[in-house]
Amino acid sequence: MTDISELLSAYHRLKPDPQAPAQRVHFGTSGHRGSSLARSFNEDHLLVIAQAVADWRREQGITGPVFVGRDTHALSAPALDTVVEVLVANGVEVRLEACGGYTPTPLVSFAILDHNQGAPYLDSGQAGLADGLIITPSHNPPEDGGIKYNGPDGGPAGTGVTAWIERRANELLAGGHGSVQRMSLPLAKKQATPWDFVTPYVEALEQVVDLAAIRTANLKLAVDPMGGAALRVWDAIAERHDLGIDVVNRNLGGDFSFMPPNQFLAVCVNYLLSHRPSWTRSLKVGKTLVSSGLIDRMAGDHGHEVYEVPVGFKWFVDGLASGKLAFAGEESAGASFLTFAGEPWSTDKDGIVMCLLAAEILAVTGKTPSAYYQTLMARDRPSHYRRVDVPATDLHKVRLAALGPGDINTDNLAGDPIEAVLTHAPGNGAPIGGIKVTTRNGWFAARPSGTEALFKIYAESFVGELHLESLLGEARLLLNP
Repeated sequence: MTDISELLSAYHRLKPDPQAPAQRVHFGTSGHRGSSLARSFNEDHLLVIAQAVADWRREQGITGPVFVGRDTHALSAPALDTVVEVLVANGVEVRLEACGGYTPTPLVSFAILDHNQGAPYLDSGQAGLADGLIITPSHNPPEDGGIKYNGPDGGPAGTGVTAWIERRANELLAGGHGSVQRMSLPLAKKQATPWDFVTPYVEALEQVVDLAAIRTANLKLAVDPMGGAALRVWDAIAERHDLGIDVVNRNLGGDFSFMPPNQFLAVCVNYLLSHRPSWTRSLKVGKTLVSSGLIDRMAGDHGHEVYEVPVGFKWFVDGLASGKLAFAGEESAGASFLTFAGEPWSTDKDGIVMCLLAAEILAVTGKTPSAYYQTLMARDRPSHYRRVDVPATDLHKVRLAALGPGDINTDNLAGDPIEAVLTHAPGNGAPIGGIKVTTRNGWFAARPSGTEALFKIYAESFVGELHLESLLGEARLLLNP
């Protein structure tokens, strides 16, 4: 159990050492994450990150509002205050939840896209366009804090942008953040713009999920927001759309303890490609290299190409914004998909529409997602998937990130010939920061953690649990020094 009071005290009290790599600003797959207790997510970090974002906007000529949301993690509250103090002092219009509560990530993405709708931001200047900051460490433990920047396309910023922000933030941190502009919190909040994130999002949901089918089926649905930021959104959905929803867990707190399953992605891909007649065959299905190979099968069954990218939802943003990706999902089941008309909905992860899609699947097919999954497995080879975390030194992590095909000194893996050794993603050619080895009957992938002293091994077998154990065991032998 984390001592929340100590966590909050440490946010203001502890000062990071700019010379210590673990205490500097570091943007991983989407944003900066850390713990105040480890001096990796403290007030000084948020001061310099917010100033760096203001500087980036000035550099790019982005003059519209910044939509700012936060989740229920304990450190998100003081982090939000710090960000508002800095952005408003820099003359930025900050739009915050009018009720002073929490704002789920997809609502920030939707607000950015809605504001910028029709703006030719890819071809001309960005004056007047909106962007956003989301103060969230995603599905990580309660001691973590996190912040990510979403650009005018509504999704997590790419590596070029985050590298600039990271570099500028660390310059400010090394300089004692004396160049950071800041005003008092009461004055800053008084100048911020109260914003209704919930109503426009909830009213537009019929563009992306078949709510009429759910309503007609007279389902009795239970929703557990699991202590996350979406409680008020689910209340609004239940009231506005009359879906028979009962919110069964109304607790909100900083303990944030949950993790979604991976197999749901395969179910969603199969169902959507069967029930969205306006989607053309040219649309691709986005997945990360460490997501289940079942997604490839589901896409292939419907004649759609898979777009495989490194870990991080930022790699899907352009495809979703341009309407070239019908669906995009990562291994933790964070996903988004196009509207019925094949237009962008959200360019960031949207758990709300994914939950409503589960209800649509039941309403239309008469099967729960788990029953739907069992039907898929009855006609196809089963999937056995697992991720393990292995302790690693910094030196080992550097070595792992630099591995190439020549470092795999075997032609076989778990009894099968190796078909491919990947260090770059097939979809966009981007480095994966690790390695993936595939055979006809399975695969493993490994990548070092950007924030923890470990590396992650993902593996999937299409044979069985014993084969999966062999994949994981041989992967560890190949990767350990």
